[in-house]
Amino acid sequence: MRRQKETCEILFSGTSIPIVVDERLRQIDNGPQYTGMNFDEGKRDYLDFIDKPFPEGESFRDFARRVREFLDEKSKQHREHTIITIGWRLSPAIFAHICRGVSLESAITDNANIRGPFTYQ
Repeated sequence: MRRQKETCEILFSGTSIPIVVDERLRQIDNGPQYTGMNFDEGKRDYLDFIDKPFPEGESFRDFARRVREFLDEKSKQHREHTIITIGWRLSPAIFAHICRGVSLESAITDNANIRGPFTYQ
């Protein structure tokens, strides 16, 4: 989450916009076998981990669940505000799944072509 926080500080330091770090928005825990692996190399196996956790990690469904929990909580707390999240790698896939109803399989397969912004309601 260091990169996301640094990006927020670059974008919002000197403004009144608060920077909040929430661990629910961290990247998927894809276990030691896949951590640091080239994305194109790893994605060949990604569909195997939609519901089944990565070895010593979590599943994509678990990843989506914790991001949805964050969005549910923050959207209730801040109905009158826009919430900006900073993410990378598979974050667009998870946001497309949650906010646009794209299946996890399609979102993960097409991750490189998914673009925001995303609206959560």
